Order: sequence, then C-alpha cells, then structure tokens
Amino acid sequence: MNNVTFASPISPALSELSREDLHTINMAMGEFFTPVRGEYKGFAEDLLKDAYEEVLPTGLHATIWPSAAGDDAPSVLLVHGWGGNSAQLSHFVRPLLASGKRVVAVDMWAHGFSPGVESNCIKFAEGIAQAQAELGPFEHAVGHSLGAAAILTASYSGVKFKSAVLISPPSILLVMQKFLAHKGAPERLLEPLILMSETYVGKLRCQADSLMISKFVSMPMLLIHDDMDRRCPSAVSEQLALDAPNRKLIKTHGYGHHHIIKAKEVIDFTIEYLHP
Repeated sequence: MNNVTFASPISPALSELSREDLHTINMAMGEFFTPVRGEYKGFAEDLLKDAYEEVLPTGLHATIWPSAAGDDAPSVLLVHGWGGNSAQLSHFVRPLLASGKRVVAVDMWAHGFSPGVESNCIKFAEGIAQAQAELGPFEHAVGHSLGAAAILTASYSGVKFKSAVLISPPSILLVMQKFLAHKGAPERLLEPLILMSETYVGKLRCQADSLMISKFVSMPMLLIHDDMDRRCPSAVSEQLALDAPNRKLIKTHGYGHHHIIKAKEVIDFTIEYLHP
C-alpha cells in the first residue's frame, strides 16, 4: 500500500473555505461520528446463563464470562466494530471459554447498551483503557473493524496486551476518504474534514490512524482479513503485517467484512493463536 498522509499543499485552509463548504464538512462530521444503532438483540439466552453484566463508572456496559479454570485464568477482551455491539462477537465466546480463558465483551460508547450519541476510534480506545483498568487485566484482545483499529490505538497510547487478534482493521483516513466520496463531496474537502476531525477527537492523524501508528506498536498480533472486504480493504492488514516481525497475516476468501466474524476458520485461527 502506498504511504498515505492525506495532506496536500494545495488544500485550502479552513479560513479560506466558503460557507457552503463549511456546511458540507459540518454535516459530514455529524454523520461520520454518529453511529446508527440497529436493533440490539443481545447475546443468546443460553450464552448469558453463564455470564454476568457490569456497568463501568463511565456507563460502558460489559458482559463477563468467568473461566472454569478459576480466577487466575487469562482474560480476553472482545471489541466490536462501528455501528455494532458486543453480541456480534458471540461466536468467539464458547471457544475461548473452552480454551480456558475468561471472556469480557464491552459495548463501546454510543453502541449496544452503552450510553452516548456520538463516538469515534479515540473514544473506543479510551473505552478499552477503561475496561483494562476496571475489568482486567486482559492478556489478549480480539477486535473487529473499528474495534480492531481501536485496540491498535489503545496499545499505541500505552494500554498493554500480550497479544491481539485484529480482524478487518481499517485505516480511519481511508474510511473518511471513501465516506466523503460516497456523499458526493469534492475531494478537495478531505483535508479540511480531517483537520476539523483532529480538533474534534483531540488527536492528530499521526496519533490515531492505523497505518501511521502501526510501526510504533510492539504488541504481537494476528491480522485476519478477507480479500473480498469492500468496506475495509485487505491492503491495510497487508501493510500492518509488514510493519513488525512479530505479526502474522491470514487472508480469507468470500466472507467480506461482516460474515468473517462468524466463520469457523477465523474463530479457529483466533483460538490457536491465543492458545498455542
């Protein structure tokens, strides 16, 4: 993948934008940072009978499965993606429990049972840090889509995991580029959109985008990405895998972006990696 900076010397300064351009950017930001909450069916009853629920001081909702191996068993944090919820990773729970792990799944801010209206990768990463402090320690983390990017961001910010499995991780900047094009806005507004987003989330792009922080993260990881993923291109994981020698990439075929977290082979890859 080409080195992406998303900064152009000809990009107009925010002060030079027209009122119409600023309106377009503000509307785009409002939509980009507001997840759509779908119907939340939650975990299946037979899975919940072995779990208990907890609400963190910040309001984040967690579902916790103790390990049959006891309190000293290693813990795994499950992190869902944008517009999703923790129950989307339910297929990982029983296999992880069977491998002797304690499992915790958290609904991130403005998702699932957790409060909030707007969210972003930084808020996800802060939620991961909160979960690590309140419900950990977690030895491992498994994330899908934005959840995968947020695990990388949290690790960059100092949250410690022995290893992580990142499934279909995106580059936030590439997502923004695609989002702006989908809205029919001119490409010249991408840089102003990124600048305003940096102010909004309180982080620079070089502190938040997967492709920019990857080389500064030493955590071992397994990257799993489908070559037919139309939402987050597999080229992102290919680049992340090249950034450090302690990373492994597995590419699947035919699952796309959403079905990959239900695929048995993906779950098997995850269990094998976390329980060699």
